[in-house]
Amino acid sequence: MKNLVTQAEFARIANVNRATVHKWVKSGRIQLQGKLIDVDAALKSREATESHEPRHQARKEQFDEQKATAGNTTPSESLGALSGMGIGEKVGLAIRQQQLKHLTAKAEQANVDLDKAAGQLVERAEIDYVLTDFGRTVSDRLQSLPDRYTPELAACSADPVRIHKALEDIGAQVLSEIHDHLNRKAEETLP
Repeated sequence: MKNLVTQAEFARIANVNRATVHKWVKSGRIQLQGKLIDVDAALKSREATESHEPRHQARKEQFDEQKATAGNTTPSESLGALSGMGIGEKVGLAIRQQQLKHLTAKAEQANVDLDKAAGQLVERAEIDYVLTDFGRTVSDRLQSLPDRYTPELAACSADPVRIHKALEDIGAQVLSEIHDHLNRKAEETLP
């Protein structure tokens, strides 16, 4: 009985990625039986069609070593593996990394643009304006506290309970004033 598997399963068995298996099928290096692969026949065919040139064998050994130690390496050790690469391979890797960074940046910008179009983002200038106005409002209210509330506190005549209650009321009133001011500003600026 034949051991038939999907291309993805064969990729795991052969310790390669699915794209490599797809290339082998497309080039005729391994044969499909329907949509499945006969594992034994494919492994034999792969071995028979493998290049025996020293440079290909040396490169294959490098890949096999890297795969064997992939889970056991630190980032500095994996960087050391680059020393076995030729200049062309290093440049190719650097180009692919930059392309990935570029695509990632473009995707992030597209997400920002979508959020902006959906009204989920606010311009920085608007935030700066609101924060400046909020700071000014709080500052004005706090600076006017002594003038506004000295008579009220003086009427408490050193009674700690009455002073405490008066301070609570003053704090609540100031917070309410700030809240009302910010609501008015929001109504003015929002459509």
